[in-house]
Amino acid sequence: MTSTTPPLPTLQLIGGGKLGRTLSRLWHDKGYFSINQILTRNETTANEAQDFIAGGHALWRWSELSAPPQPCLWLIAVADSQLAEAAHTLSQQQLVKPGDVVFHCSGATSSTILKPLQDQGAYTASIHPVHSFANPEKSLSSFAGSHCAYEGDRQALTQLLPAFEALGAELFEVSAKHKSLYHAGSVMACNYLVALLDASFASFAAAGVERERASQLLAPLVHQTADNVFNTSPQAALTGPISRGDHTTVEQQLQALEKLNPEIAKLYNQLGQQTLHIAEQQQQATPEDLQRIQALLDDGKN
Repeated sequence: MTSTTPPLPTLQLIGGGKLGRTLSRLWHDKGYFSINQILTRNETTANEAQDFIAGGHALWRWSELSAPPQPCLWLIAVADSQLAEAAHTLSQQQLVKPGDVVFHCSGATSSTILKPLQDQGAYTASIHPVHSFANPEKSLSSFAGSHCAYEGDRQALTQLLPAFEALGAELFEVSAKHKSLYHAGSVMACNYLVALLDASFASFAAAGVERERASQLLAPLVHQTADNVFNTSPQAALTGPISRGDHTTVEQQLQALEKLNPEIAKLYNQLGQQTLHIAEQQQQATPEDLQRIQALLDDGKN
């Protein structure tokens, strides 16, 4: 007797952006899922996604979408602002069968946004990779080891967690009702770090330090600071004028930044408030000096 290999589970991809095409390509290369249809907003992006994945069939009209006869998985990989509309449209198409798995990878939105499909008998979930997909080609080799937060129906997770584990993901559970707080933490550490460094570059430029030199001096400083925070704690890692209660330096910097750019001065002020809380826990500066810094920061809010 000859044994036959069971067919691979089928994955339908709605949205062919960087995340969707990267995950689909990884599963395709692993031989974990068979990529069936790839639906994007226009012909160009659909074909680009298909070429990158090296599998699937490109579509760019909802009316062209069909469902395979066997139960399948649907990855809705669109922008957060489009998730509700995509779920509603897919439910109207009545292509999702009872027992299908529908999931998205948003960090800010829970799987409850997929309720129209859940009402049709689908199992729904959300799995958010804490990974930058800015360069999909690079992500193909760097995704393994990425941490992924999950929540949703047990029946959906039974299929999805092994699929992400096959890509080398490190999985952890997060409460659906706390998704916004969870994602805010990621945004502040990642996206806002970019904004903070942009403000830092602007300050250096105004001081006459060219961009290349600023990058050279900031890179080791940022890396060392991050290492200190992760290896110890924010309280152990904090240094600088607020940590030592140097209210004179804080006042001078606030005045200089106000002349340079009031928006950057506001940023300095707001981050100073949070830094002050850490300094208070350190108990290195005197309460009097920290109170004077608090007064300076309070004045800056007006």
